[in-house]
Amino acid sequence: MLRSLTALAVSVCAVPAFADTLPQSCVNALESQSIGLIVPNRAGGGYDTYGRAIANELGDLIGTRIHVSNVVGGGGLMAMSQVANQTEDEILLIVDGVEEIVNSTDGNDILPFGSNAFEMLGIFYTEQEVWLANPEIDFSDPSLSTLVFSTSSIDSNFVPLVIAAKALGFSIEVIGGYGGSGEAIAAVLRGETDLTTASLTTTMRAAENNNNDLALAMIVSDEPVAAAPSIRPMIGPNSIFDARSANWTEEERNDRKELAETVLALGTTRRAIFTASSVAPDILTCMRTAVDHVLSSDALADTLILQGRSVAPLPSLVSQEIFSRVQTTFDRHAEQIAEMREEFGN
Repeated sequence: MLRSLTALAVSVCAVPAFADTLPQSCVNALESQSIGLIVPNRAGGGYDTYGRAIANELGDLIGTRIHVSNVVGGGGLMAMSQVANQTEDEILLIVDGVEEIVNSTDGNDILPFGSNAFEMLGIFYTEQEVWLANPEIDFSDPSLSTLVFSTSSIDSNFVPLVIAAKALGFSIEVIGGYGGSGEAIAAVLRGETDLTTASLTTTMRAAENNNNDLALAMIVSDEPVAAAPSIRPMIGPNSIFDARSANWTEEERNDRKELAETVLALGTTRRAIFTASSVAPDILTCMRTAVDHVLSSDALADTLILQGRSVAPLPSLVSQEIFSRVQTTFDRHAEQIAEMREEFGN
């Protein structure tokens, strides 16, 4: 159910009572649980807005208060670690991106866990990543060779930043450690960096709020998107890739196109809610049922619309399949990505 950012539908029916929406066994299993939701970003951002709205609706449904914590650090890894290592005393949830969970944990030799430490509860919004940049930069210029990126986390943004840049023939410097997309965008505005990457909604809002001081330079897609048809896609007709590859050899073009297709597979923003795989199976089943109800409810959609956000939930089973597919895609390219991480680190 995709709800418009501008049209607010008035609900004429109340949300069904808790006992009518979940099996009695789930009522008994969840109502006495201590539940927390972690946002891996500072308060006030997109994930924070989604997380608090979901926590409120989920708490009302279950009949308990869900406390929300903003855990910032390590580009989201501190928050992921808390959820992955949760104890039996509390059920911890996290709102984060599917690709961010996978890209940050799988292939990271420092972490004692991978993306299989998480269970998907539901995807609530999907959109492409966009390069947001200094408007004076012409990314289609084949002579442009070096770029400076700002990001909160190199690990979680390695695909849409580092691999995408390599696919397009750029040498890059990445400055990490910014406290979320807002600070990374501010770095571009101050001239500290050339560009950053964020979701389509975030970048469109930033460009609109800053007049002509920011440009929507490229969308990680193989075609224009209806919400912003003027943004040039990464590959495909009239793309940045086509403009930059005009003088490449056929071998170089094919190699870089393969990288670009990897970016398309792993660089989409799918906002979702997860918990740990250590959660008891009966609790996990009930939590998925409750989250399914909340994400598809008019109450959540209306709350988010009032805050300038949309919701387009996918059923739990479909969300689980997508999570598994992204994990499989990452595994298939793990060796190549590891080599690029090592090369970039050197």
